Amino acid sequence: MILRRESEPPKTVWTDPLCNAEAHGTDMIKSILGGGFSYPKSLYAVHEALTFAVSGKKKKL
Repeated sequence: MILRRESEPPKTVWTDPLCNAEAHGTDMIKSILGGGFSYPKSLYAVHEALTFAVSGKKKKL
């Protein structure tokens, strides 16, 4: 992780195509619900984040 300034919060960059928010977030929500909402996240990115957050925990989600 490279920070430009010490006060700058770290940024996350998803490189896996499954984490594309437009294709697997916006478009997926529109196809299911017929409409969307502001800034939907990729279903797969959410899955990866939750998997990371609970890894090594005894009581997982």
